[in-house]
Amino acid sequence: MKRKKHIQYAADLLRYPNVPVSVAAEVLAREPGSPVTRALKLWGDDENPFKHLILSESPDARVWRETMGILLKNLQPETSGKTVWRGWYFASARNRKRLWRELESRAVFVNARVGMSASRSRRIACRAEFVNKHGALWEIRSPRSARDLAPIFRAIGAKYPEQREVVFPKDVKFALIGKPGWKTIRRDGQSQKVRHYVVQEKP
Repeated sequence: MKRKKHIQYAADLLRYPNVPVSVAAEVLAREPGSPVTRALKLWGDDENPFKHLILSESPDARVWRETMGILLKNLQPETSGKTVWRGWYFASARNRKRLWRELESRAVFVNARVGMSASRSRRIACRAEFVNKHGALWEIRSPRSARDLAPIFRAIGAKYPEQREVVFPKDVKFALIGKPGWKTIRRDGQSQKVRHYVVQEKP
């Protein structure tokens, strides 16, 4: 508890581990101009700067990923163990099959990016911007490492706090449970089948 008293500034979130999300949200809301707050808002707004930074090898992108990686590591994980959902959007079925070949053959997926988003809401994860006809739906059971960023996004005025977003840090491993199947999703009065995977976080 003593360590939490030292968290007065946004930069402190990069120094101290096991920070409650409520504390982080309060501190970040007080410092909208902090590089830490701006880094998180880029993620929460989900616009072109974020989409560029998550993949680019530019110096700015590397700094942004380093900041996000440390912050995600230092936030307390969400410990309810409730299932979360992730939609995947692919340009073609071939792209989907290529990406998931390793998952289906080895039954393990390792998140190689700085973070991987999911939602507490299956309905949100199944939106058209997240899952298209070539896409896939992950049902992630018993998550242990997800950071609940929704309260932070609300506090700092990010554009999509209603997405109930959680983020898994880099290098989290997921094990495939059973064989991939198909799930029928309904949007705008229409039904559509997408590939469905049940996964669980590995220790």
